[in-house]
Amino acid sequence: MSGWSIQIDAVSGVLTTVLGHLGDEDATEGLSGSIQTMDTAVQSAAEECGDSFPVETALGLFMSHYGPLCGQMVRRTGSAVTACSEVDLEMAETAQRNNLEAPVTEDDLPPNLWPPPAPESPAP
Repeated sequence: MSGWSIQIDAVSGVLTTVLGHLGDEDATEGLSGSIQTMDTAVQSAAEECGDSFPVETALGLFMSHYGPLCGQMVRRTGSAVTACSEVDLEMAETAQRNNLEAPVTEDDLPPNLWPPPAPESPAP
């Protein structure tokens, strides 16, 4: 790899913007706040539909599937942004090289993209 040219001020600005969109630990704003609002709304809807077993079940299944994914999305994004703000160039180059060589696992992709498509064979 050659030609690393990272503009620290620009990267810092982007990371700050991303963290702003991500929200805070109390889930009062940004993505984390929206997830909290969704959770509250779904719980309220389930209570309102308490007489309808199919609706209550569907809402419960929805939250049991998407709730953990939403939490994982916030944690991974926060972790990635924090790591980006603390990285040095040599570490970044090594990490990029290692990640390009690493196999894709089920944990790396959302469920609708797993399994990844098979690589195309080169044309003869």
